[in-house]
Amino acid sequence: AAGTNFIPKCGGDAALWAKVAGGWRQVWGQQTLPDCAVLEKYRFPASVAGTQCGTPDGKTRSYP
Repeated sequence: AAGTNFIPKCGGDAALWAKVAGGWRQVWGQQTLPDCAVLEKYRFPASVAGTQCGTPDGKTRSYP
């Protein structure tokens, strides 16, 4: 699942949730592109996560 976390007067971030051990857990949340490793680990479809992701060295690549 994809969505946002928002705190009034403070801002927010984009977030991704996945089912982990039978329940939903936030697995990523930032104000940047989603981390490629997280998208691959939880097998997020591009229709949920988007078509680009970030790498540990700060680069952008196509996803999936």
